[in-house]
Amino acid sequence: MGACTLLGPSDADLVGGDGADASAGGGTNTGGIAGSDGSVGGNSGASASGGSGGSSGVSGSGGASSGGASGASGMGATGGAGGAGGAASGGTGGSGTGGSPSIPTQSLVLWLRGDSGVQTESGGVVNSWQDQSGSGNHAVQATAAAKPTLGSLNGLPAIDFDGVDDHLVLPVASLNFSQGLTFFAITKSTTSTGCPAILQLSNGDEIDDISFQRDYQTQFLYEVSTEYFGTLPNSYPIATTNMATVVHSLTGNASILLQGVNAAGALQGLPASKQRSQNYVGRGIYSACAGMHHGLIAEILLYTRALAIAEQNQVHAYLQSKWSCCS
Repeated sequence: MGACTLLGPSDADLVGGDGADASAGGGTNTGGIAGSDGSVGGNSGASASGGSGGSSGVSGSGGASSGGASGASGMGATGGAGGAGGAASGGTGGSGTGGSPSIPTQSLVLWLRGDSGVQTESGGVVNSWQDQSGSGNHAVQATAAAKPTLGSLNGLPAIDFDGVDDHLVLPVASLNFSQGLTFFAITKSTTSTGCPAILQLSNGDEIDDISFQRDYQTQFLYEVSTEYFGTLPNSYPIATTNMATVVHSLTGNASILLQGVNAAGALQGLPASKQRSQNYVGRGIYSACAGMHHGLIAEILLYTRALAIAEQNQVHAYLQSKWSCCS
């Protein structure tokens, strides 16, 4: 695959999550049924009163109902008054599929969603996971044996990696981390062997590394170059849906949150703002503890700035609601 450069995001601060094709507008409703006709008037020449009015129309849900038709006029008689129209109540709106709360999009450079942008082949084999950030940073795999498959997590589509050779490749990345970074991921691991990265950006083994990963002690690690820190052992368990967050601020303060709760912190340098050419989803390339992710990756978001606490909470609420987990 030819090298390409990651593009920056749009400047829009907030945007609603992508919904599915069905919109959440009100349902189409039929107006009330018209009242019945009045009864037939008196016989010809007779001084007869008109027939009684038609009955009121049945209340409709949605459109306004029309009144009943006026009674037919008998000879020498006035027809009955038309029935009153049924009172129409507003239609109940349909619920949209795939809608999500608003999340920040300023400096969002990678957004991989299991429920959007996944391109598959026969048998559910995934050859491309399309970036939803608008930056065009699509994760792809051309090698048949290394292609993951489309699985399911809590009723929604997620990408299933076999832990042997499955992974996806991201384009060459030239990203500016001078304003920090923020990372979010929803995963569910099957085994605890090796040190598989959920997302790794680098120029080779221990060269310009930025790695977000689980290790063999079932803890979550964040690495920049050769500096790293992590949560306590067994804090990032297998067979459990986990939400991991990393926030690295301008001052060098870095924090890892699990299920939205602070789990570890350290002071370390920001990632260098430079081009990186070995970038992967589901693969770690550290030679001393390499590994392929075994299990599901449902969603990844990466920002080239440190999100404020209110913004972090916004993304957490979106992910927790969507994936029914991690609270």
